[in-house]
Amino acid sequence: MNRKISFKLFLFGSFWLAFAGAVQGATFCISSSAELQAALAIADSNNQADHIKLRFGNYIAPVNGFVYSGFTENYDLEISGNWFTFNNNNCGSRILAGNPFNHSTLDGNNTASALTIIPGASGDISISFVVFTNGNSDDFGGGLRLFPLAEYLGDILIENNVFFDNISEDAGALYVGGGHRVVVRNNLMLNNVTNSSAGGLMINQESSGGAGSDSGIYFTNNTVFENSAAIGHTLLFGGLSVWVEDSSKAFIANNILWGNSEADLKLSGSGYKYLFNNDIGFISGVSADETSGNFSSPPEFEAGTLNFKPALNSSVSNRGKKPPTFTHIPPWFDERWSLGTYDLSGQARVFGTRVDVGAIESDSLSDLIFEDDFE
Repeated sequence: MNRKISFKLFLFGSFWLAFAGAVQGATFCISSSAELQAALAIADSNNQADHIKLRFGNYIAPVNGFVYSGFTENYDLEISGNWFTFNNNNCGSRILAGNPFNHSTLDGNNTASALTIIPGASGDISISFVVFTNGNSDDFGGGLRLFPLAEYLGDILIENNVFFDNISEDAGALYVGGGHRVVVRNNLMLNNVTNSSAGGLMINQESSGGAGSDSGIYFTNNTVFENSAAIGHTLLFGGLSVWVEDSSKAFIANNILWGNSEADLKLSGSGYKYLFNNDIGFISGVSADETSGNFSSPPEFEAGTLNFKPALNSSVSNRGKKPPTFTHIPPWFDERWSLGTYDLSGQARVFGTRVDVGAIESDSLSDLIFEDDFE
């Protein structure tokens, strides 16, 4: 049923909070660190869905980092960046296209995880177009830590973000634990460090929460590049760690996993794992159950500092897998994924008929000439 939604605006301090009438929800327009801290404090206990819109800018975290402690409620949380003033609305529109390092930035100030999210038993979480940097945690997730205190059955979407120069005891860039359907796509993890394990990121799911054939982990079109682990410990590695157990499944496709210390990918657990069309340097842990289209070649990027767009005729151009056009009824787990609308730079995710491997799509016309049809 479609309903009209009426809005009422209230001014809290210096940021606007909008309440939706027919659908319970609150929208926050944020332009300073103090406003963000206040919005998170309201959102974690207001018993309604919340959308926190970050205007362009750098948000320096307080001593304990930015924290959302919503474990006492079960409502959706969305945090999105790159908002600006339009039509007399301070968060009236977004600019998505451009240098991804210019996204709205959460800076951990080298004192804590830049952002910690502690969800309740359910409620979906979405994070998009944000840079996480200078996080420093003695626990999990230097950049972003999604850490449920109990079984969490909500869906998670983490897309079009940059994790850069974070450090932690485990999972320097990103830690995700639990969830029903976990989607991590079109992100860059660069130069993150761990003192214990998984310099890039760690995603764990003991069993796919709730029912449905789409429950599990979908890790697609990310670039995990040159992350590292402290030297001198045999268990340390710098890349991506995926651990799925029991009924959990993991679909890992179209990623650049390269140049990370010791190992670029570690697979663990008894859950079913798909590994398709990734550029992988070195794999450790258990074997994937289904593999196809993977290759190992140094990725070539365009010239320039912090530029991760594929160079002309790069080995990662047009090597990705696209979601199937036709599926089973109901669709199987490995058929229930999508590429997303935009790549990390805000451009169309697909240029031509093929998709590139990694977080950013090439827009070179020359690459189109050499497209082929292999999966």
